[in-house]
Amino acid sequence: FLPTVPAFLRKGEEEEREQGRISRPGGAVRGTAYHRALELLSFKDAASFGDLKAQLDAIKAQGLMAEEALRLVQPGVLWRFFQTPLAERMRRADEEGRLHKEQQFVVGIPAREMDEADSDELVLIQGIIDAWFEDEDGAVLVDYKTDTVSSPDVLVDSYREQLMLYCGALQCITGMPVKECYLYSTHFQKSI
Repeated sequence: FLPTVPAFLRKGEEEEREQGRISRPGGAVRGTAYHRALELLSFKDAASFGDLKAQLDAIKAQGLMAEEALRLVQPGVLWRFFQTPLAERMRRADEEGRLHKEQQFVVGIPAREMDEADSDELVLIQGIIDAWFEDEDGAVLVDYKTDTVSSPDVLVDSYREQLMLYCGALQCITGMPVKECYLYSTHFQKSI
């Protein structure tokens, strides 16, 4: 697995790198690498930093991620996430078969509900939910973010609409109410 970046994003990064303005892979590539690692890592088998490192080594040995992509993933950043109360809930859900990762969806939402037009015509929304788990009285949605922004509020404001659409899609897919929705920021190393 090697992260792919759309040509229009790659071109801009290549131009900036040539001009000496950036020296490392851009946010889209790094974000894709973290998302892939979190997809492949077993939450139930990551009780220690050593367990986490062993899983990353196995991912590399099995060729599930390219070395270049794995170099972008900092085990310490992942371990700090795995120590959060949210990740602990995800670990318990994984142990009980209630954790779901990389849930693809396509849903139709009336244009009126999206403030796009005064019409009941459906607008198709396609996406991938990073992770979600079943809890006692509903679903809990988790979206990983690797953005470098000035504050958690900026992150929430940037992704509020996406999260609302994903919550609606998850409810349609599962028939369960979505009782909680989290962003996990690798930059701030916290759940929001």
